[in-house]
Amino acid sequence: LDMIRVRVTDFLTPVDFGYGNYGANALFETEIQETSENRWRINGPEGFWSDHVFEPETDAMMCVDSSIARGGIDEFRRYVETLEKRSTDVPPQASVGLAGVGAAVEAARATGTFVVGWGDVAYPGSSPHLPVFLVAMRTDPDLVTRFMEVTTAGALAFFRSQLDLGVDGILGGNDWCFKTGPMFSLKDFRTFFVPYLRRIVDACHDQNRPYIKHLDGNTEILLESLINEVGIDAYHAIEPAAGMDIVTLKARYGRRITLMGNLDCGELLSYGTPEDVARQTRFILGHVSPGGGHVFGSSNSIHDGVKLENLYAMLDTAHEYGVYPIPEQVEDL
Repeated sequence: LDMIRVRVTDFLTPVDFGYGNYGANALFETEIQETSENRWRINGPEGFWSDHVFEPETDAMMCVDSSIARGGIDEFRRYVETLEKRSTDVPPQASVGLAGVGAAVEAARATGTFVVGWGDVAYPGSSPHLPVFLVAMRTDPDLVTRFMEVTTAGALAFFRSQLDLGVDGILGGNDWCFKTGPMFSLKDFRTFFVPYLRRIVDACHDQNRPYIKHLDGNTEILLESLINEVGIDAYHAIEPAAGMDIVTLKARYGRRITLMGNLDCGELLSYGTPEDVARQTRFILGHVSPGGGHVFGSSNSIHDGVKLENLYAMLDTAHEYGVYPIPEQVEDL
């Protein structure tokens, strides 16, 4: 692998607002309590909590309940008020996680591996209180604006700490889209997300580091804003199952951002043959890599359902055909 991403320690916040997306002011002295087999509650001193369940069959951990999901808008408002009172200085609880980031950067130097840190705007896209947040966007937009202001201020402290440790860039991994499109309107995206993600991207650019945005789903309606208003440097996932065509995106945006991913990790890598994988890998390399601006990879992650022989077919083919200069139409070779 040519690139890895590292994250600061999780489970230091009693409220889940995105996969690892939290700010310095969202970290509490938490207590983790096992409530039943494969189920845990994270408690915070302010009375906030979230429940997390581990599914052994899929090796997945998900947030399934929270104090905000139960308490609704009033509890969400109390959470925002609590964050607004807290310092945005990086707290001591984060020291172990940040030390891990530094260790990864140091280890990668010997191999030339590209190391990206982790950070994004806060959004509970896979959390049980998502309906509360979406309703608040309609009924109390000022509260949502306050939330974005205070969480972004807290998050910037972590981004800058990671950049100071020497990461080569920052990857934001918060998902906002279904296979059919975003969970909210373009107007809401430009109101509640663009100004705050722009601050994060600017923090990277201030240190001459790129910002990579990961988004699953169909992102077509958001891309112009992400590129022109936010200023992202790269876009990852480009999920084919959601209708995202990387060849079309290369023609449209190839001179403005780097495209990453697109090899289907849902059906193809899980259920296809090594020959199918090799063929599609050559196709992507041939149509997208010439001229640069492309980092080959899967459309999301190498998850437990991916066949090992398909993973090796992807890697071996990429190493054989993904060497510059890459000729056009390499899939026909």
